[in-house]
Amino acid sequence: MGHEVLGSRSIKTEVEFKYPFKLGRDSREFSPGIYTLHTHEDVHQGRFDPIYVAVSVELVVSVDGKTFSRFAKPEEIRLALAIDANRTLLSDGPNETPDRMTS
Repeated sequence: MGHEVLGSRSIKTEVEFKYPFKLGRDSREFSPGIYTLHTHEDVHQGRFDPIYVAVSVELVVSVDGKTFSRFAKPEEIRLALAIDANRTLLSDGPNETPDRMTS
């Protein structure tokens, strides 16, 4: 059973990548930094409330004074952010060493 599409909306957010990253199958590597995202969503009428479904994400990239957009699938952005978060956890190392005895 499909839902009727009522329209669309765009949400602007900022994300930070602490490490270089790639999106999907794109061979370009983007530098660490703060990026603006424009998430484009279709609005569907749900049973009670509207349902917002992300259909694309626009990553705004600034390099050497030039700005361009890179469109990606929402799951590509989520994966890149998850990989960045995991790399951060790994580089921070464990907070304690349970195998060491303290005197």
